[in-house]
Amino acid sequence: MKKIRGLGVDKIIPADRIFISDAVRIAKPDPEIFAYVNRKTGTMAENCLYVGDTWANDVVGALEAGWRVCWYNPRGRQPLTDHVPNYTFADYEEFGKLPIL
Repeated sequence: MKKIRGLGVDKIIPADRIFISDAVRIAKPDPEIFAYVNRKTGTMAENCLYVGDTWANDVVGALEAGWRVCWYNPRGRQPLTDHVPNYTFADYEEFGKLPIL
């Protein structure tokens, strides 16, 4: 939740639309966490966007589940697989300027 607040996401996304895997008790990158969110929100994977900082759990997990992904990469790390996030950002100011917001 600290990262969510730091990004200011909690100011633009209602609390009932923010899901944290530990709270749901389904570990990422298990696609079930993403399917769970889709069921709870009545959404479809292709209409969802995941913001995360961990390559394997966040980027790969969400992309494998059919979601779009924003990768928070402040250290300029290299991708560990051939997956391609839809957006990459290195700081909060850059995040606020992404075309998705």
